[in-house]
Amino acid sequence: MSETNLKVGNKVQVKECTECPDIKYLDIGGWKGIITEITKDDQDNGLILIEWDDITLRNMPHYFVEHGDELGLINTKMYLNFDEVELIK
Repeated sequence: MSETNLKVGNKVQVKECTECPDIKYLDIGGWKGIITEITKDDQDNGLILIEWDDITLRNMPHYFVEHGDELGLINTKMYLNFDEVELIK
């Protein structure tokens, strides 16, 4: 997906078979949320910050929430690459 297609405020869904960047082997495909930030990583690759919607938050695996709590992560948001999401209406 082109960087220009994504904007803050867009609703997105994670593409199927996308692995969570924080927990290996956790498929986060189908998770939905709103883009709240567009930025770049250290290698100048585009990243988006997604704030998860209520349905996604309610359905997150318990071990994901626990792992995030242990690491001090905020489970309500996640940075992903542009090509890992698709726009939804």
